[in-house]
Amino acid sequence: TYKNSAFNYACRNKNHKIVEMLLKDKQIIIDWENKLEESPILTACKYGNYKIVEMILNEKGNKMDINQKDNNGQTC
Repeated sequence: TYKNSAFNYACRNKNHKIVEMLLKDKQIIIDWENKLEESPILTACKYGNYKIVEMILNEKGNKMDINQKDNNGQTC
């Protein structure tokens, strides 16, 4: 498995309601990386889920690195 979090899956599958709910949960690790070194925002970018990217970037206190690279060197 790739060790995806629920947040990764929601970002991949365009589940806006789940993403919104998870963003409100301060226990969620917003920049969790799976085995491929993909954070949820990178997953959302990869699958063209730009509304979710916007939701993550607009989250207060977000210190997400949008220049983060996965294990193939890809960024958002």
